[in-house]
Amino acid sequence: MKKLVFIVLLCCQGVLYAQRLQVSTIGTTITKYEIEVIEYSLRYQNNFYRKQFDRVFDKDIKVKVFGDYSDFYNYANKCCSLDRFTTAFFIESAKEIVVFKNEEFTRSLKHEISHALTVGLGLHQYPWLDEGLAEVMSAYRLDSLGELKQEVLFYTDSLKISYRTNRELTKFLSVDREVWDDLKTNDSYGMGWALVNYLYQDDRFLLTKILDGVSNGVSPAEVIAAQQKNGLRLFFRGVKRHYRRNRYELLETRKEF
Repeated sequence: MKKLVFIVLLCCQGVLYAQRLQVSTIGTTITKYEIEVIEYSLRYQNNFYRKQFDRVFDKDIKVKVFGDYSDFYNYANKCCSLDRFTTAFFIESAKEIVVFKNEEFTRSLKHEISHALTVGLGLHQYPWLDEGLAEVMSAYRLDSLGELKQEVLFYTDSLKISYRTNRELTKFLSVDREVWDDLKTNDSYGMGWALVNYLYQDDRFLLTKILDGVSNGVSPAEVIAAQQKNGLRLFFRGVKRHYRRNRYELLETRKEF
């Protein structure tokens, strides 16, 4: 018989605001360290998105963690009829995150927390931004000394950023979810992460402008183009320059994924 354990994690902002992750574990357990990682990510992302949007989804979020992939798969197909392999997803209608507990468990959960917090803000219209933000947010963690560290998710040489034309990159900014789902991982999540990581590292002001534009019905491409003459060309030049100067190497623990 599978055991279900219920855990409540709180994200507190001062004394007026508190958000709960209601975590149910089925056939598995969550360690104290994993709880600390999840709690920190919820606070970190909540602070970031609240500054960007002045509002985030602040209701309680349900989380189901499965220890057996067959149980996860059966639940996923029963609720959502997923048509591709995955180990985590967010059900918008139920405000519920569902995740399989493998080696990537905490990172996958942090990724889905990003989707949960930004639901209804328009990001879903632009998969590269929606998924890129979730990837960047999932990469940050506290190390054993309490310092903020970024985990490298993609080996940037494999993304071939310098070889991508401005026309290709401009088209990528407007890719919809249907096209996105047919792209290879490096061409979808990898490039989404690369663009948002560049913005997060080198041009936080433009990232804020893009997010503000999206929440007001303006596309990212329009926001970037309006920043200055030849805005898109200069943006892509900045992206390529960043990855020429900063070569991101995967940790040994991620090279198998």
